[in-house]
Amino acid sequence: MKSTGLYVAFAAFLATAPLPAFAVELTACGQSVPERERGILTTDLDCSSSTSVYPVWLSRKATLDMAGHTIIGSPSIGTVRCDGPCTIEGDGMIVGGQYCVHATTETAGARSKLRIFGLTVSGCEVGVLAQNTLPGTNLVARELVSTGNTGNGIEAQFMKLRNVVSTDNGRYGLRCGFGKIVGRNVTVTGNGLAVPDSYAGVHGADRINLRGATVSDNSGAGVRSWDRTAKLKDSTATGNSTIDIYTAERPKIVNTACGTSAQRITGGPGPPWGVCEND
Repeated sequence: MKSTGLYVAFAAFLATAPLPAFAVELTACGQSVPERERGILTTDLDCSSSTSVYPVWLSRKATLDMAGHTIIGSPSIGTVRCDGPCTIEGDGMIVGGQYCVHATTETAGARSKLRIFGLTVSGCEVGVLAQNTLPGTNLVARELVSTGNTGNGIEAQFMKLRNVVSTDNGRYGLRCGFGKIVGRNVTVTGNGLAVPDSYAGVHGADRINLRGATVSDNSGAGVRSWDRTAKLKDSTATGNSTIDIYTAERPKIVNTACGTSAQRITGGPGPPWGVCEND
């Protein structure tokens, strides 16, 4: 009787336990991961000779597990393409390509989401491009490094970042064309050298909220909110070539070192806000 009871209990457990997700092994360039499935990279991929096919293509709600591997892309096309909501998990590296990661909205008029955890992107035109046109793509990222790209390091419609680094990119370190940027423990340094004094380390049209951030030594502004304001707490914004804090509305600076600030007005920088050391 006791064994029968255990059998019944075990059978009930099996009936209610979730089945493991089907995993697609990614072993060659040009493979795709179907909707709602998980693709696992089983080897490094050198796709530098590809001219027409993304090395990895993620369908709606698919997940790419880098499993510690590297994908090398081609400068004529993006490297990892994401259609609709998707997730990329590390550790791993994506090197080379027009876009290291390129995420698009799934349908016209619908906002999408790209999630990245534990990834390094380098040597592309744009490190991460999460469709930066309305309605756009939300980017949620942790442990993401974007470095040495010729254009923007990370670009999205909205950003929620933690432990993210964007350094030594040719244009913007972080660029958010319409929505908010929220960052914790973010490092944005040495960006904007493609056209000196023309870009910014962190650029957003809406509010920028940074805590525990370092935004330094960028060519151009450090933190620039084109239409709204910025809040920096427990942060550093110094050594940027033009202005450290450049906002349309008065910024809120809490326990933060900054060198200079200015009001963004029509025709160019206005007077300082009086919130930084050299104002």
